[in-house]
Amino acid sequence: MPFAVIASEDQKYPEHMGVDFDALWSVIAESGEGGPSRGASTITQQTAKNTFLFPSQTYIRKAYELYIALLLEMIWGKQRIMESTSISLSLDLVSMV
Repeated sequence: MPFAVIASEDQKYPEHMGVDFDALWSVIAESGEGGPSRGASTITQQTAKNTFLFPSQTYIRKAYELYIALLLEMIWGKQRIMESTSISLSLDLVSMV
């Protein structure tokens, strides 16, 4: 399952350190008055948001998400982050049944 998650959510997962700054700057540059048309969150950022943060769409929450994502990469590492993501996905699938 980890390869499927990486392929669908974050193809650069093995290469970045929690935040894909190239994708982030691209989304910021392309966003119009209505906000960004697509997201640039990495698997690590999604894990940070789902594990430690509140569900809102504000720039403050996004700033916390970026900071926590960088810390997660240093403290947990990629394997633990992927384990956390896999557990979360499994629980989502069970709740759908």
